[in-house]
Amino acid sequence: MNMGLTGIGVCLIVVLGWMIFFGESPDHVLRVEDFGAVGNDGKDDSEAIQRAIDASAEQKRGPVVMTTHQKYTIQKGIVLKEGVEIQFGHQSEWLIEGDFRVLKVEKNARIEGGLLMVQTDGFSSEVIYLDGEEQFWTWDQTGIEDVKVINTSGSNQGTGVLFHADQSDEFISFVDVEGVTVTGFHTGLKLQADPPEGEEYNFVNGNRFVNLTLEDCVRCINLQSGVSVPNEVSGNQFINIQIQLTDDIESAITITGSDNQIEAMVWDYESFPSSESMIRFDENSQRNSFMSNLPPDLVEDYGATNQSTSPLY
Repeated sequence: MNMGLTGIGVCLIVVLGWMIFFGESPDHVLRVEDFGAVGNDGKDDSEAIQRAIDASAEQKRGPVVMTTHQKYTIQKGIVLKEGVEIQFGHQSEWLIEGDFRVLKVEKNARIEGGLLMVQTDGFSSEVIYLDGEEQFWTWDQTGIEDVKVINTSGSNQGTGVLFHADQSDEFISFVDVEGVTVTGFHTGLKLQADPPEGEEYNFVNGNRFVNLTLEDCVRCINLQSGVSVPNEVSGNQFINIQIQLTDDIESAITITGSDNQIEAMVWDYESFPSSESMIRFDENSQRNSFMSNLPPDLVEDYGATNQSTSPLY
């Protein structure tokens, strides 16, 4: 047997396997350990991870990879820059210590996998944040996939995921969010468009949220906007949403804007008084549709031409 040829064959198999799994060759992948991150040591890895992201953005290489079974300590906010992808290995975690906006996602950036774990009591910020100043649109490839965002402090504060347009000509549209779990926050998922000061509109429209799970949040999904322009949250789709209620619940879903479509399963609603509404169509809402397993008396509608249906009632 030619050992030289055998060794070359093994190397080719390893390289091909890496390319199939990560979509890149090993030379293109950036490991956060190569930039100073050391998992499982309890020391702050924020700056090392940011250096890896910055290098990916500058060199057009990637993805940035978190090693399997490693716990990285995060004590400062991180910016996932335009065009950069973060991939978490199996059971790779960020342990978030402090109160700050954890991860700002710019357009054409992606995050896949991982557990983002808030450990600080009184955390009041956002874990994943998209800012309308980035002007997310159809041709961008922004995505959030298979991420678990958990607040373990027991305080039920802060926001798991926030899409926010607050200035003139800001917008977030056609972003795909899939397989995300949010647990233990005041607000699990919030889409917000504030009245702009300038002449241009702002909006959070046309985004897709698929296979989301929200548990133990005071407000699970919160849409906050006008009914339409100049500041609207409209045309968003929520498909296969699972909501687990707990004693801290105030509202499972609050809906504003127009033409949003929500399909959800709400668990254990029978444990709450029938006078306590789980779903609220705000006065700034119209033409939205909501389908769930909830009885009609748990849905309040203060808007216009909204529709709530259940195959059970």
